[in-house]
Amino acid sequence: MFIFYSSRASTDLANFFILNLSILFFILSILISNYRLGQLEDIAKYHTIWNLRETDYLSYILTDNIELHVLEIPKIKKLGIDIKKDELALWLSFINNPRDKEVLKMVKKGSALDQAMEELKKLSGDPGFNEIVQARAKEIMDDVSFRSAAKRQGIREGFEEGKEQGIKEGKE
Repeated sequence: MFIFYSSRASTDLANFFILNLSILFFILSILISNYRLGQLEDIAKYHTIWNLRETDYLSYILTDNIELHVLEIPKIKKLGIDIKKDELALWLSFINNPRDKEVLKMVKKGSALDQAMEELKKLSGDPGFNEIVQARAKEIMDDVSFRSAAKRQGIREGFEEGKEQGIKEGKE
């Protein structure tokens, strides 16, 4: 699972204020990952915040109005984060597995988490919603399969071209 959310406010505001470039607005992007991101492995935080920087001048941040929040679910357990004391970690644990025993213990009647749980139950029982979810899952699997087949085909073709080129060069 890999969830990416980017604020539409940026495009909505940009369209509205297209003629006035002096108006600044905030762009927030959120990346939620349930697998380890290798390049962030050494950072002992599950929630990191990134800004735009110039590659040769890393101390310079282009603007404070653009942020990318990276939330790594596997680090919650790895770092021993107590979801009873960290609400964001609790929500990420819910997103990862709403039936987790530790998460279920934390659901208080009438809380936002309880409302989310109830909505999830309703949606899970809705055949139309399940059909949409299944269609999207099939679309993702088909895309992965297509890309994998195309890559294998490209490798085969590249190997054949290389072989033919080698034979041709060997005859010269």
